[in-house]
Amino acid sequence: AVCDSQQCTAAHNAYLAGVVNDREKWDPYIISTTVTNAFYMPNTNGIYILAGLLEDPIYRPDMSREELLGGIGAVVGHEITHGFDANGSLYNKDGLKESWMSSEDTTAFSDRTMKVSSYYSTIHPFSGAGSYDGSKVSAEATADMGGLRLTLAIAEDDPDFDYETFFRQYAAIWRTQNDEDVETSLINADEHPLAYLRINVGLQQFPKFYETFGVKEGDGMYLEESKRIAVW
Repeated sequence: AVCDSQQCTAAHNAYLAGVVNDREKWDPYIISTTVTNAFYMPNTNGIYILAGLLEDPIYRPDMSREELLGGIGAVVGHEITHGFDANGSLYNKDGLKESWMSSEDTTAFSDRTMKVSSYYSTIHPFSGAGSYDGSKVSAEATADMGGLRLTLAIAEDDPDFDYETFFRQYAAIWRTQNDEDVETSLINADEHPLAYLRINVGLQQFPKFYETFGVKEGDGMYLEESKRIAVW
């Protein structure tokens, strides 16, 4: 039965390889849409927000504009920026492997993401954890910052935007609690930063965060301006 199933899948993929891609058809990786996840696929130039992700605190129907941007908006922004990173830039708008970024832009982007990697490599998440391998998480950390950059740009059009609600909502979507064994395994295996770092390091880079909460030199979340990272 397993062999028959694999043959059926292979035959289906072979069929798809010979037809024009239908952009209206939902056909991502073989993955349940109830999984709590979202991802970008360069070979379809598609962003996939799985239904399992669309629940509180990331999304609920009665959210304010600030909560929507700090929740599902930041997630969508994260996936959008993957289309312009070191991997996404190797594929064109039709999902064909064709690099479109100039060599100068590629070098500049690499230099900036190297700063993300270097900064994460200075972090010791907790006692006994050792230092972080910044190169492992730099792509996802950069996408986090990109999602924040996009949503904060949208917020600029609203003079009454409640930034505190926005930042608290962004923190809420990554809020979690693990023991040290789980966190250690994530440090070693996950290409994403630990959840609390996705909050703290991401928000450290944006002046509006400092302004909103009155963060000043000497505070735990303060990062001197010369060390802040602006990839996008």
